[in-house]
Amino acid sequence: MGDSGEIMPKVDPIINSFNAGEVTPKLDARIDLQKYASACRVMENFIPMVEGGAQARPGLYFVAELKDSTKAARLIPFQFSTVQAYIVCAEEGYFRFFKDGAQIVSAPSTPYELANPYTEADLPTLKVTQSADVLYLATRNHNIRKLSRTAHTTWTLTNFVAAVDVAMTITGATKANPCVISATLGAGGTNPVAGDIVYITGVSGMTELNNKFYTVGTVTTGPLTFQLYGINSSAYGAWTYGGTATKVQFGTTGDNPGAIAFFEQRFMAGGTTNNPLDVYGSASADFENFKQDATDDSAALQYSLLSDKVDAINWLMGEEYLMIGTAGGVWRLGASSTNDPLTATNVIAKRQLANGVKDMDAEMVNDAILYVQRGGTTVRKATWVWEQDKYTALDVTRIAKHIAKGETAALSGITDMDYQSEPMSILWSVRADGQLLGMVYEPAENIYPWFRITTDGEFESVAVITGEDKEDQVWVIVKRTIGGVTKRYVEYFKPHEIFDVYRDAFFVDSGLTWEGDAAVEVTAIAKQAECLVTAANSLADGNKVHFENTGTWLDTHICTVSDRTAANFKVKTEDGTAYIDSTAFATYPPTTTTTTYDGDPLSIIAISQENPAKVVCPNHGLAATTPVRITGALGMTDANDDWTVSNPTADTFEIALDATSLNPYTGSGIATPGATVTAGNGTVEQVAKTISGFDHLEGESLAILTDRGKHPAREVTSGDIVLSYYAHKVNAGLPYEYLLQPMKIEPGAQTGTSRGRKKRIYSMSVSFYESAGVQWGPDEDNLSEVPFGTGGQPTLFTGDKEMDVEGDFDAAASVYIKGVSPLPCTVISLSPRMEVVGG
Repeated sequence: MGDSGEIMPKVDPIINSFNAGEVTPKLDARIDLQKYASACRVMENFIPMVEGGAQARPGLYFVAELKDSTKAARLIPFQFSTVQAYIVCAEEGYFRFFKDGAQIVSAPSTPYELANPYTEADLPTLKVTQSADVLYLATRNHNIRKLSRTAHTTWTLTNFVAAVDVAMTITGATKANPCVISATLGAGGTNPVAGDIVYITGVSGMTELNNKFYTVGTVTTGPLTFQLYGINSSAYGAWTYGGTATKVQFGTTGDNPGAIAFFEQRFMAGGTTNNPLDVYGSASADFENFKQDATDDSAALQYSLLSDKVDAINWLMGEEYLMIGTAGGVWRLGASSTNDPLTATNVIAKRQLANGVKDMDAEMVNDAILYVQRGGTTVRKATWVWEQDKYTALDVTRIAKHIAKGETAALSGITDMDYQSEPMSILWSVRADGQLLGMVYEPAENIYPWFRITTDGEFESVAVITGEDKEDQVWVIVKRTIGGVTKRYVEYFKPHEIFDVYRDAFFVDSGLTWEGDAAVEVTAIAKQAECLVTAANSLADGNKVHFENTGTWLDTHICTVSDRTAANFKVKTEDGTAYIDSTAFATYPPTTTTTTYDGDPLSIIAISQENPAKVVCPNHGLAATTPVRITGALGMTDANDDWTVSNPTADTFEIALDATSLNPYTGSGIATPGATVTAGNGTVEQVAKTISGFDHLEGESLAILTDRGKHPAREVTSGDIVLSYYAHKVNAGLPYEYLLQPMKIEPGAQTGTSRGRKKRIYSMSVSFYESAGVQWGPDEDNLSEVPFGTGGQPTLFTGDKEMDVEGDFDAAASVYIKGVSPLPCTVISLSPRMEVVGG
């Protein structure tokens, strides 16, 4: 009976999908929505899977601190190939570079860096596009730059010179205010006029003029001279000879593009302050040639969008058309027919969408463009719709309108974005308050679930690089407070897939991994006063080691390596003060062997009456000398014994049995492969108890996972953590929680809806995949630990767990699942057992 005295029917609803992600609280009562059943009220540090389950997000591996942690920075992917993928960290005044999970250094401990002209304020709106090993960068506050890589530690940053005329030869330069340049025209060149932009290089003597852009002031002809507007060269060196001045399209304040892209073999740029709706295209396959010629289809071009508003161009993207994102909408630009090339005389632009875009790059994902709307809190997916002969834009934040909103307007909106394709299709976005947002993107299945990533700090930038035959690598900059001091760290997410290996579970943030030298076979242990172990190894004197299966005293003690060579080493006590006397040890290696038969059983279909007998076992895959145990053979029962495989073919093998006079085989039989090992087949591996390298987390309490299980938290002191036992592998870092709460459960009632009726959850069954730690309950304040029973040899659990739940009657019955690092957790489905009052 319930608290009202009414009969309470029991119901067993099931939630087998969470792939609608976290939705706005405004949908809390919309049980009629198709996605309600697979939606969540909370999905924090869980990633919804297309298959339906929810996987705790992997941890963050620490790489390096920014050079200047007082200022925000930006991560930019540099993807030359799948094996040459870099992360460029753009800080105010310089770049630093990362590859293969580490910072590139030019000396053993000196990060390689390259000067840049950008300020902290420039970085959020810095636009990038890449061609081969050159990355182009644009922002309205600076002329376009080219970042080029010629070797691992050889990078250059040069000016992009968008020439509109042949170069003029400089014949003189005055030390005056303003500086006056004397020049002669190149063949076919035209005189500059006031307001033109020129780029000067190659000057000797007055070298202060080199590699800069200038606005032309007063011009005289016969001979040609022109002023460099606003340039006082009085204190410059005296001009001696040489130099060129080239009229260019961009380069000075007001004339720097805010958007760039490649399209039909042209470098495209647009959105300058002076001409916010103009699009410029280079000559075909000549990216720095912007000279226009209406008689030449391959020449450069310029086109002005005819908008009812003066809306700046914020991004460009080359697709079948050149897509143009402006503050007032999205346009497409191309030739009058997609079969024709874009030329100065064959160009047309049409507005496609009225949704203005934010001043940040969009992402091309398959055949769609994902972009942030002007307000910063809506993400749209623009795709071509043939029936309408235009692009349309789906709001992919439609049921998650809260996702990009922080506690205030200033803390709301998306500030950075990148896309990951492997192993899951995810759009990553940074929210202004420092949360990292993710959206799993599977449009073919109408799946666009959002989730939130939190950490002990604030995310400020995200970038993705791909690799050969492995998961994409997601890099972030995180602002953390360590010991009361602001630190900005470059970190990356570890892989999602851990292949059911407990020790590889990395579910900590800003973490590190220590792993000792791998276990190697011990081939001999000398019986002498100074124990000598023969084992091919790469250990070092002073290393601590753990022995296993030697059958000696060594198996139960931690020892210290001494007098090490590549082939052997001597063994000292744990404290390293005395050699181990092994004269009384049992002989190692022992002389006895053991054969076990635990391979996959193989079906026998025939055994011949020959000498030796031939066993017919299709596709057995057994090699010669493999032990095999035959059981269950009928007729020729003498074959039911242990044998050694000889003369194998694809479908047969022979055994040492003279079967010529035996009863014929009549059916059945199983062949089980085995393996023979020397008893006590011993190994030795490096272990440690004091783990160093955590200086970046000094004073913090760390979550720790070892190959022996979850270890109690430890505080970092002088860069070290000290374990309570020795371990071979240690993952340690800042802890975080993973929280999953489906929508309020409305199982229905005999008289209609259960909405508003009191109900309670009294037990729950949850299906897990490769999990090791989680709590569950009816709400965040009433959670019980789920016993996984990892024991002395911890493993990951896949299967169902069921427990009673101490839930109270409530009109808003719900389920709450909470995991805490360093243990993994993947929830496949959950089934609450419920009672409904008056149902």
